[in-house]
Amino acid sequence: MISIGIDVGGTHTDLVALNENGEIIAVDKAKTTKEDIPKAIIGLIVENFKDEIKKINLIVNGTTVGTNAILERKIPEIALITTRGFRDVLLMRRETKAEMTNLQWDKPSSLVKRRNIFEIDERIDYNGEIFKLLNENSVMQVTDKIKEKKLNTIAVTLIHSYANPSHERRVREIILKEIPEASITISYDILPEWREFERTYNTVLAAVLKPVLASYIVDLQNRLENIGFKGDLEIMQANAGVASVENITLNPISTLFSGVAGGVVGGMMNSSPVEDEGNIINFDMGGTSTDISLVNNGTYTVSTELELEWEGYLRFPCIDIHSIGAGGGSIAWVDEANCLHVGPQSAGAVPGPACYDTGGMEPTVTDANLVLGYLNPKNYIGGRYLLSTESAEKAIEKIANRLQLNNLECALGIRAIVDSNMVYGIRHVSIERGNDPREYSLVAFGGAGPLHAAEIMKQLGMKRAIIPLYPGNVSAVGLLGARPKIDMMRTKYGKLEDVDIKELESIFHALEIEGMKRLEYAGIERSNIEIRRSFDMRYTGQTHEIIIDNIPLDLSNIKKEYIAELFHEKHNELYSYYNQYEPIAIVSLRVSVLGPERKISLSSIKDSQAKPTPTEKRTLMFKTDDSLEKVETDIFNRDDLPPGFEYDGPLVVEETLSTTLIPPGFRVRVLERGVLEIRESK
Repeated sequence: MISIGIDVGGTHTDLVALNENGEIIAVDKAKTTKEDIPKAIIGLIVENFKDEIKKINLIVNGTTVGTNAILERKIPEIALITTRGFRDVLLMRRETKAEMTNLQWDKPSSLVKRRNIFEIDERIDYNGEIFKLLNENSVMQVTDKIKEKKLNTIAVTLIHSYANPSHERRVREIILKEIPEASITISYDILPEWREFERTYNTVLAAVLKPVLASYIVDLQNRLENIGFKGDLEIMQANAGVASVENITLNPISTLFSGVAGGVVGGMMNSSPVEDEGNIINFDMGGTSTDISLVNNGTYTVSTELELEWEGYLRFPCIDIHSIGAGGGSIAWVDEANCLHVGPQSAGAVPGPACYDTGGMEPTVTDANLVLGYLNPKNYIGGRYLLSTESAEKAIEKIANRLQLNNLECALGIRAIVDSNMVYGIRHVSIERGNDPREYSLVAFGGAGPLHAAEIMKQLGMKRAIIPLYPGNVSAVGLLGARPKIDMMRTKYGKLEDVDIKELESIFHALEIEGMKRLEYAGIERSNIEIRRSFDMRYTGQTHEIIIDNIPLDLSNIKKEYIAELFHEKHNELYSYYNQYEPIAIVSLRVSVLGPERKISLSSIKDSQAKPTPTEKRTLMFKTDDSLEKVETDIFNRDDLPPGFEYDGPLVVEETLSTTLIPPGFRVRVLERGVLEIRESK
C-alpha cells in the first residue's frame, strides 16, 4: 500500500510517497496551479503512480485554499445573527490601529457586510443563566430578511453563548425549518469561549470557509475518483495534526496555515537531537515566504493567538509560526530614495522569476542565486526546467544601473538583504522571546532554505545548520508523519481556590467523549486514541492566559496546589518570574484527542567505501572582505555522499529538488541518516 503527502505552496506543489514500511519511494515537485489547485495535485499523482493508483490507500493534503480565500476576500456573502445591541462587534474589532502614523492606512474589509448583520431579542448572562428569553418572532423576522437576500451561509454568535448554547441551537432549528439548504455555523460549535470579538470573528471565519473548503474537497475527491483512487483523503491542520474531510468540514478554520505546520513536523522528524537536545529553529524558505518556528526540548511552541490579519486572531491551538515575505520568488526593487528592498512581493510560479523565461520581468532572489553561480541552470527541479542566466542578468541589470552597481554586486546585495530579513524573523521568535539562538540548531529546508542556511547561521552565531533529507519536500514529509488530531475546548472561568474539581473533571470528560467520537467516526479504534489535557490559566487581573499542559487524566486525587505549581513553573519559564501569593484563575479547559503515530523511515543513505568525487566544477562568486572573488567550486551530487563524508567549503551539494551552498569558511559533514550538517570551519 502507498501513502502520499501533497503540500500545496504558493509557488510549488510537493509530493512525497511512502510504502507500507514507511520508506520514501517517491519525491516530486510541480508548479502550483493557483487558479486550479487540484490540477497540480492530480498531475503529480498520475506522473508518479499512473499504474499503481489503486495501491494508494491514503492521501494527506496541506492546502492554502482557506488562507488565500480569506486574505484575497474570495468568499461567499453571508449573514450574521447576533444579540440586539451587539451588531457592530465584528466591525469595531478592538479599536486599535496597525500603523499609528500612517494617515492613509485602511483596516481590512469586514468578512460580513453591515447590511447583512441582523439582531434578535435574547440575552444570557456570563454564568449561562437566561436573562431574557429568546424571542422566536424576532428570529422569524430575521429569517425572512435572509431569505429575501438569498443568503444561504449564516453565522450565529449570541452574547455569552459559550456558557449556554440553548438559544443558538434554537435559532439554528428555526432557520433550518425555513431554509433547509442553509449552512449554519453557531459559535458554540466553533469557539465556546469568552471575548465577543474573537468568538464572532472565528465563527464568521468558519462560516465563510465551509463552502470554500467543501467546494475544494468535493472537486479534489471527484478528480481523485476519476483516476481510480479509492483510499482515504485527509487534510493537514495548523495544530500539527491531520483530520478526515468530515471533521474538517465541522471546523475548517483548522486548515489555515496547515501547510507550514507540516513543515514544522517534518523539520522535527529530520533534526538530529544528539547535541541540541531537541532545541531547533525550523527555517522553511520556499518560493513565496519563509516560515520560522521554535522547538524547545523536542516540543513545538503552541499559540492560541495566531494572527491571520490585523486583529484577526485564530483562537485555537496551532503551531506558533512567524511568516515573512522572503522566498526564492521575492522581488527585488528600488524605492524613490534609491534604496534596495527585497519582497514581500513575489513572482510566484506564474509568471515566476525572470530566469524561468515564462513572462517574469522583475529580478528575484532566485535570479540572484543563478547569476552568482549557486544554481545549476540545467538541473533546476531535476532538469525539468532550464533556467536562463541571460534573462536573470537582464532583470538584475535594471536595478543595478539605478544603484550604480554591476550585476554581481547587485546580486550579492539582493542576497544580503533577504538574508537580513530572515535573520530578523528568527530573532523575533528567539531573542525577542528570551531564547538565545546560539543554543539552537538551524534546520533549513524548503526549496531555497539550504542555499541561505550557512549565512543565516553565521549571522545569528548558531553552532550548526541541519539540511534534512529531501529539503525541498520536508513539508510533505511532515504531512505523512502527523497524527490524526482533534482539539476541543470550553470556557469555565473561576479562581483556582474556588473551582469545583468534580465539575472540571465532568467538563474534561464530556470534551474527551466528543473528541473520541470524531476520531472513531474517521475509523480509528478507541484503544489507539491518546488524550491530553490542558488549562488556560492566568493570575487574576491579567488579560492574557498561558496554556498549562500535562494536566492529569484523573483529577479526583489531584490537589489544587499541584495545579498552581504547574502554572507558576510555566509562568516563570515564559516571563522569568512568578508570584505565589497572587490568586490564580482557570479560564478554559482544553482537550487534544490523538490517533496513533505513523511510521516514517528517513534513512535512505547507504554506506559506501568509495570516495565521492565532484560531478563538475563551476565558477561561483563570493564576497571576501570588501571585494568580489571568483572561486572554482566543486559540485557534488548528494546521493553520492556517504555518512561520515566531510568537506571544506566552498562547495555545492545538488540533488533533484534542492541545492545546498557551503561557502568558504564552512565545513559540511554527512550524518548517519544522510542529513547534512554545516558548521563554521575551525
